[in-house]
Amino acid sequence: MYCLNVMAGPGVDRAWLICDHPDHAGVRDTWDGRPVDPRLPLCTAPDSRPDHA
Repeated sequence: MYCLNVMAGPGVDRAWLICDHPDHAGVRDTWDGRPVDPRLPLCTAPDSRPDHA
């Protein structure tokens, strides 16, 4: 949480003001179907949304 607070900036009204540049869409389009890098610390959890039993 510390990193997110620092990136959001000082003050009461914190906002992480990032933007998604359209030029990067082509890069993201190459991610579909690629295997996840096993070095990433990803975990899975059961879906707790009410509409997904």
